[in-house]
Amino acid sequence: MVIDQGAPVAAITGARLRSTAVTLEGARYIETVALMLADGSTRAALKITADRVVLDAFSLDSTNPAAGIPVTNATKVILGGPVTMYCTSLSGSLADGTPVSFEPSTPPPLGVDLPSLTSATIGLLTVTSATATLTGAAMSVG
Repeated sequence: MVIDQGAPVAAITGARLRSTAVTLEGARYIETVALMLADGSTRAALKITADRVVLDAFSLDSTNPAAGIPVTNATKVILGGPVTMYCTSLSGSLADGTPVSFEPSTPPPLGVDLPSLTSATIGLLTVTSATATLTGAAMSVG
């Protein structure tokens, strides 16, 4: 597994993103990469690119509550492309209710558009986008 030199350095503690519906436009799994973390270690991640990502009923928190990272909620988040997400996991349900789950050891197929998901949970290390619009956003420290 190759370190993605073009990726931003990620926080040691990952984030958990949850959404009632994730619309992925032009989204594709590129490859599994090693992502550099702030402490110099690396972590395996799914590299996913998209033209646009829309997240309804968005919630973002830490996978480690002791990290003291603020919880961010929004009624809607729109990431405008190009969007690149580095994920440790991506799970949810297809439109017909079929559950799907992807991780670096069980990635999505190459060369096909990724489906939109409902009841989605994403283990997120970092994301970049040309634009980010949050509607109804609020942050709280627990």
